[in-house]
Amino acid sequence: MTKLQEKLVAVDRLKSEQKAAFDKHPDVTTIPAETLVEIKSRNEQIETLNAEIKQLEEVEAMRSTAITYTHHGTAGTKGATNAIPAPAIEFSRVARLKNFKGQVAGKSAEERAYRFGKWFKGAVVGDTVSAQWCRENGIELKAMGESTNYLGGYLVPPEFSADIIDLREQFGVARRVARVVPMAADTLAIPRRSNGLTAYFVGEASTITQSDKLWDNVQLIAKKLACLTLWSSELNEDAMISIGDDLAGEIAYAFSQKEDDCYFNGDGTSQFGGIVGVRQRLRDVDATIANIRGLQVQGTGNTYAALVLADFHGVLGRLPLYARGNAQWVMSATFFDTVAHRLQTAAGGNAVVDIANGGQLRFLGYPVTLSQVMPTTTGTSQICALLGDFRAGTVFGDRRTLALALSSDFKFAEDQLAIRGTERFDINVHSVGTTTAAGPIVGLITGA
Repeated sequence: MTKLQEKLVAVDRLKSEQKAAFDKHPDVTTIPAETLVEIKSRNEQIETLNAEIKQLEEVEAMRSTAITYTHHGTAGTKGATNAIPAPAIEFSRVARLKNFKGQVAGKSAEERAYRFGKWFKGAVVGDTVSAQWCRENGIELKAMGESTNYLGGYLVPPEFSADIIDLREQFGVARRVARVVPMAADTLAIPRRSNGLTAYFVGEASTITQSDKLWDNVQLIAKKLACLTLWSSELNEDAMISIGDDLAGEIAYAFSQKEDDCYFNGDGTSQFGGIVGVRQRLRDVDATIANIRGLQVQGTGNTYAALVLADFHGVLGRLPLYARGNAQWVMSATFFDTVAHRLQTAAGGNAVVDIANGGQLRFLGYPVTLSQVMPTTTGTSQICALLGDFRAGTVFGDRRTLALALSSDFKFAEDQLAIRGTERFDINVHSVGTTTAAGPIVGLITGA
């Protein structure tokens, strides 16, 4: 089947789907918004295909005219045609990529960056040639279920989601350390064991005291996070790989930074979408900090300079045994270098970097994860370092992955495109202990 025939068949199929949609809803005022988006999308595809069919028919007509042409380069051969194939994309002729890495599903990092750039130009910007390229190369152009593409945006196709998630995990910490669960709806309740059975000594023929295993729910309610950025309207085809690489990195960084801020520093206000993070949840256990079993109060002062190794041993001593198997420290790079690293090297005999595990930083025998949303300057009553099994104490609900929308009107005079990214997620820090028992996450707090 030729390209022309394929497109004609595709148009017939789309028209048949359109007819079926309208037959199902004779009264157009009752068409659901999601169905209306699908109808509009099919109509756009039909228009694009019709334009391409017309172009192919014109080319076919020109071919018919030239079929009797004798190519002088091949003596005595009539009707010969020398079709010049489109030049292959030379993925190696680009600047070094910063964000897309390695080989995934048989595609190099350069090819994935190029495909992401083409998807963005075709789906979000609305370039019909790029959109058709995406369709012919198996890239989804899926609009969100809202009344218009401008309002709803386009969901990033699954083939790029893995790269975006990897980037967010590279830039951020929350998705790396928390238990991440997909949310099929806007709310999700996850069962949590809140209390176990109790054993009692009993005498002969005595009644055994009954105990019950208790459960409660960890509630997740999806919040919408959005970012807005500007991009030059000069989306040069030659720079498509760099465009895809840079765009993916910028979006991933913006979202991961905010996710981390909510995860560690959220105080329940609108600035954090109502999310209460790990540090605040620890403080909320009791108004009197000394009563909180999960916090080790600095015993030698209230500044970073006054911290001693015994303060960190005190944190370690508060961590329950069940949380030690997957425990790790979380602190800022500044705090690690100027406090923890300094104390560890001064003590001697400690491995700061685990070479066998890819250069993993370690402190007092446990791996260290650096997060720059954690405190970087000294302060009083400040939770400056955390230790624990974060998967056991927190859950990260992923409702919807990245969606992009675009406006060419917002910065019309500057000839720039406004790109809006959105995602939906929630974070629940559900286990930080009480005044009588520490939970799976503990921390060090400076003196008042």
